[in-house]
Amino acid sequence: MKVVLTTPEETIVEQSYTMGFPATNNEVEYEAIIAGLRMATTLGVSRLEVCCDALLMVSQVNMEHATKDKRIAT
Repeated sequence: MKVVLTTPEETIVEQSYTMGFPATNNEVEYEAIIAGLRMATTLGVSRLEVCCDALLMVSQVNMEHATKDKRIAT
């Protein structure tokens, strides 16, 4: 998976990760969000916009839709 952070000045910070375990597409999406949040925290980001192309994933992260998968439940 690849995580990309873009600053307001259009500087791009990219990091690639490999999963150390078998994962579904949804699990990889969650891991990418977590990795991006960790990167942002490490860089001292104070405001963050998360973009995701999976409506289900966005709904789950925003707690608008529950997940049935216990491994990715919040």
